[in-house]
Amino acid sequence: MNVDLKACLILEMLCAGVPDASVDYEDHGDVHRFLICRQGLRYELCFLGRLLEACNAEEITHAIRIVVDRIQRRATPRRMKFGSMAGHGAALA
Repeated sequence: MNVDLKACLILEMLCAGVPDASVDYEDHGDVHRFLICRQGLRYELCFLGRLLEACNAEEITHAIRIVVDRIQRRATPRRMKFGSMAGHGAALA
């Protein structure tokens, strides 16, 4: 699965997981940014392209489930960045 398909997977999972939210996607070269607005709160989720290349669909699905849970609980942080640490199983906030 290429990076574009993985970004589509993330977008679909966010829209399905938080159906009452507005979800936008921006591709800035090597940074894939998802903006989620729900109940007056704005969340920003960023993935580096090289991370998306390295992750498989199962890893992405697991990470997005965690994000969806945080959004549904209105938990902080509202800016979540997945970078080099995320490749080793830890998300940077």
